[in-house]
Amino acid sequence: MKKIFKSPSAIVLMVILLFSSTNYNTWKDFKGGHPFFSDADQYYSYLVATVIEQDLTFHFPNGYWLFQPNGIPVPKVSMGMAYMYAPFFGIGHLVASNSDKYLADGYSKPYAYSVYWGSIIYCLLGLFFLRKLLLIFFAEWPTALTLFSIFCATNLFYYTLAWPLLSHGYLFFLFSLLLLLVVKWHQNQKATTMLGIGFLIGLIAVIRPLDVLIALIPLLYGISSKETFLHKMHLIKSNYLQLIGAFCFFWLPIIPQLIYWKWATGQYLYFSYGDSERFFFDDPQIMNLLFSYRKGWLLYTPVMIFALIGFFQMKKIKQFSLGMITYTVLIIYLLSCWWCWWYGGCFGMRALIQSYPLFALPMAAFYTMMWQKKVLRFILVPFVLFFAYLNICQCWQYKSNILHWDGVTEEVYWGVFGEWNRGNVPASVFEHVETVDYEKARNGERD
Repeated sequence: MKKIFKSPSAIVLMVILLFSSTNYNTWKDFKGGHPFFSDADQYYSYLVATVIEQDLTFHFPNGYWLFQPNGIPVPKVSMGMAYMYAPFFGIGHLVASNSDKYLADGYSKPYAYSVYWGSIIYCLLGLFFLRKLLLIFFAEWPTALTLFSIFCATNLFYYTLAWPLLSHGYLFFLFSLLLLLVVKWHQNQKATTMLGIGFLIGLIAVIRPLDVLIALIPLLYGISSKETFLHKMHLIKSNYLQLIGAFCFFWLPIIPQLIYWKWATGQYLYFSYGDSERFFFDDPQIMNLLFSYRKGWLLYTPVMIFALIGFFQMKKIKQFSLGMITYTVLIIYLLSCWWCWWYGGCFGMRALIQSYPLFALPMAAFYTMMWQKKVLRFILVPFVLFFAYLNICQCWQYKSNILHWDGVTEEVYWGVFGEWNRGNVPASVFEHVETVDYEKARNGERD
């Protein structure tokens, strides 16, 4: 216990845990009495269909987003999130099935609270593994400040407490654990660690296929010169049996999805988003994705500027440099090419949340550089605290419908800036909310 109180990073984790467990009622969003709505309900559909309705043809009454390519309705989303929900769904189902008070229908209170709290636990575990990763390379205070920034000064805060059932917090957990295992394997070359890496990449792929790009990190880890490249090739050659095992474990979470698609559609690979949703590779909206008032990542999450500056301060983590730069360039480009580059109704650029464990490394490198000089600490800490205050304020604005879900303009952003009560904002400000034409965006008119 004494060691914990001598560890600033452990104290930050404890405060986050305490805050999350005591303030969830302020933030939680249970529409219709449960958190299974919009995207979350689609991910959840596999569990309801399999366990409750016992009908994977989805012919029971439902509000799911389904396509019928071969006469059998197929969910728009893949089943990866259903895997992640499953343990806590199981707890809820056990309680509901043995209760006279609640229906065992997948949506009553035992399911709602069990899966909701399970989602928060995943996010907090992600921070726990991120701390272990950061402490391999950095001292306690930069690590503590990074953990505080990642949780309190980014939209991870909103997607941990207010709407944690979306995929981002789960992927944040998986990315944190994966990066830790990558470092551990390069230290000890244990077979079980390599198998875990393969399985985690497969699980990430079946949750959100584009995020399989994170496989670049273990692939390029440690490569920074010709000599390190040759060393990496030798390492791979020496452990080829582990790599074969990792490849097999990669497919374990994916195979059930492929079998299901083959049964339902006649195809092992099926693009379940249909013809109306696609990438526009010749028209990336990078500037909009990063800076726009609608969803600009660096506008709504300005603390990430410290991570980008940290890309130039990565001497302690040069093993990650090539993979991190390659991944960052590709993920920003590909996300900006999606027809709906703002990713629908959401707070900030939610599609980048899962990448925060990776960006935490250069952020900690920047904080380390600043922390070495006391005078710079007094400049840095107020900025971090301000960004945290701004983020939590804007999270509240989004939850309270002060910040519009997809129609924020320059006039709206500055008209509500720093305001916690919608009643204090002049009605004329909301007249500047922009109506987004999703049909035009699907046809390529996305700006």
